[in-house]
Amino acid sequence: LTKIKKTLKNLKTQWLNSFVSKESVFKTLSLNYFINSTF
Repeated sequence: LTKIKKTLKNLKTQWLNSFVSKESVFKTLSLNYFINSTF
């Protein structure tokens, strides 16, 4: 049972990491676009 919990926790962490990285990529792109359109 603990093994299953551990696996779920790992999956959740991986999912969160991928979500955060996607969001940061999106923010970076948005920021770049904003800077390019401003200057």
